Amino acid sequence: MTRKLAEQLRAWLSSRFGIDVPIVEQPVEGTCIALGAWGGGGFYSGSSNADELSLRAFARPDGAPLRIAFTVIVHEDSGQIDCWEATIDGALDEERAALSAIFDPKPVAHRLNDSITPTLRWNGVAGPL
Repeated sequence: MTRKLAEQLRAWLSSRFGIDVPIVEQPVEGTCIALGAWGGGGFYSGSSNADELSLRAFARPDGAPLRIAFTVIVHEDSGQIDCWEATIDGALDEERAALSAIFDPKPVAHRLNDSITPTLRWNGVAGPL
């Protein structure tokens, strides 16, 4: 799931800034979209798996950093999504619609846990996605 989002982010960065950002499994020196995963859980509650994406070391043409991070946590037994959170810092208001569309949970809405609200943290302010 995060690989598809990373590919969409890469395409947006390329069209917006003309920069081809590599997607990597392990962070590297320089600009990249890094993918990661971890898991955990208990005997009674079941296991959860988290997938993460982060845009690293990206600078806008004016030199200001653009930082993007995304986490999705899926409960292994139920398949429900227990967390869907995107954090975007350093983006312009005019970029909000395009970036929100990339991280929009609608394609997987049928799998969202009833007790979560997909969250977008936009330049330090949290709200529903």
